[in-house]
Amino acid sequence: MGADGAVLYARVSSAKQAAGDKTSLEDQSLALRGVAERPGLTVVAVIPEVQSASKELERPGFNQACGIIEDGRASWLLVWDVTASPATTGVCTAWPSPTSRARP
Repeated sequence: MGADGAVLYARVSSAKQAAGDKTSLEDQSLALRGVAERPGLTVVAVIPEVQSASKELERPGFNQACGIIEDGRASWLLVWDVTASPATTGVCTAWPSPTSRARP
């Protein structure tokens, strides 16, 4: 897939939040699919994660998303809220990756 592939990463802090308010995993995933469709990206993975940012530093789902990008299966990482992503700490900073084509 490579340059046109996108990984969608949806995260909430608790099972209660995952179950159903405006930022539920399902709502985030649907919104991110819409973002991916506009420039014609192909969704190669949707990775939901229920993990508290304040209690757990390790995020297996985010690591999985970064692995897909590092393996070259996708070049784009789409997240609901960049401030809630471990990428803001420098864990996985290439989104899109340097191999992807620029999009308007």
